[in-house]
Amino acid sequence: MNTSSSINWNDGSEESGRPAYRPIIRSPKSSNRNLFLAVLVSTMASFSFGYTMGFTSPALPLMVADGTINESNESIIGSIMMIGCLVGALITGELAERLGRKATIMCLTLPYAGGWVMILTATSQSAPLIIAGRFFTGVGVGMSSLVVPMYISEISVPSYRGLLGSMFQITITVGILIVYSMGCIITEWRILVLIGMVFPVLLLFMMFMPETAHWYLKYDRRAEATKTLIWLRGTDREAVADEISEIEDNLDRGHSESLTFGDFKKPFVYKPIILSCFILSFQQLSGIGAVITYSVEIFQSAGIENGALASVYLGVIQVVATLIMGGLMDRAGRKVLLVVSGVGMVITDVTFGAYFAIKDSQSHADTSLSTVAPPPTYHWLALSSMLLYITLFSLGWGGTPWLLASELLPQKIKRFAGSLATACNWLSAFIVTLEFKNMSDSLGEDVTFWIFAGITFLSVLFVTCFLPETKGKSLEEIEEYFARGGRNSSVRNVVEVPPPLETDYGLVS
Repeated sequence: MNTSSSINWNDGSEESGRPAYRPIIRSPKSSNRNLFLAVLVSTMASFSFGYTMGFTSPALPLMVADGTINESNESIIGSIMMIGCLVGALITGELAERLGRKATIMCLTLPYAGGWVMILTATSQSAPLIIAGRFFTGVGVGMSSLVVPMYISEISVPSYRGLLGSMFQITITVGILIVYSMGCIITEWRILVLIGMVFPVLLLFMMFMPETAHWYLKYDRRAEATKTLIWLRGTDREAVADEISEIEDNLDRGHSESLTFGDFKKPFVYKPIILSCFILSFQQLSGIGAVITYSVEIFQSAGIENGALASVYLGVIQVVATLIMGGLMDRAGRKVLLVVSGVGMVITDVTFGAYFAIKDSQSHADTSLSTVAPPPTYHWLALSSMLLYITLFSLGWGGTPWLLASELLPQKIKRFAGSLATACNWLSAFIVTLEFKNMSDSLGEDVTFWIFAGITFLSVLFVTCFLPETKGKSLEEIEEYFARGGRNSSVRNVVEVPPPLETDYGLVS
């Protein structure tokens, strides 16, 4: 069937020397079963990510109680992981390029398991060993945050990339929920460590999963790339030929010459780098790291007696909201979710700050009132603000930035720019986690949350003004968008093709 008479295949790219993009129409005989399996196995790394992030919330009070650490060690133990994350992010771009995405994910077993072993062997007053263990598990978290979204985005098809990309954040929240739940029923922190060691071992099952076709084709390994796509798409060699050609054309454009300093003046390089760095930094500067790491203390300071149980409720809401996000990602789009989520987070940050302001004013008005337990009348404001904040964060800013960073960065700069953007995220997380308690003590908890509200408001403005919509677009289309200078508010197909009418379901020629 010839569609050229009714559809314009060219948006001007042929005149500029670039071949027009011809969309791939997949056969309905294809299956996504293997694709979902590969994503599931790779997200064992993000299970570990979430479990490691949430570990300090139930574990630190237990460590202080049995004399393993002092209260003065809590801040550094909670924040040192972020330095490990920063190191992990900086080294992963090069590792993923040289070893491949699959092998790099398998390598995550080493820092995760090694760090947990260090923590497990700590005895009385062994804070340095625990700090070292948290650093190495942090390296694993930093590596996971770059290579897992990269792997998922490269093996996914455009129609499912939002859903599959959200699996990264979904499994993070499940990991957090597991450690919170275990903290309610387990009174020995070493058992929590043993549970944490399970997920890294499961990463070894990646040996049965494929490498990405993008990585194979970078090294001219076309046969392996074809086998990978046949296995992932559940179809035959002919059906994946166009996808192989599309990736090769994109790699030919992106790797015709090595990256130079002069390239950073070009829109297709600096625009996706700036967008990715800002989006991932805003994610942490919203204050979510402080909320997760010190959730028990936050709830207790709000007057909620059973802070550990409240954190479990928080974890359940995170999982449910993130599941909803996964369903909306390819429907509503990335940009809409970020804006709606961000506006809601601004409001809840303001109300939570208002709660602490009311608490402080009541405490000063009545000297007999405890400075820790606020008036019971206002408990609902603290609880509802915190739970709504987590819900709204999970609906947008939780998982969307990771997916966007893996989508926006072109292959030519992904090795360098992916590490840079992820490092920005963890540097921001370190600053927030380290300074949260200091800010609360010096400025007050109310002002601290209002500062988070102001930063989140800036993130909403940034997304509204500068971020293009990427839902339903292939990585090659997104790269082509920036190559054209990013002139539109959303990434568009060079051609919008209606479903083919052929009875044999062949590819459009």
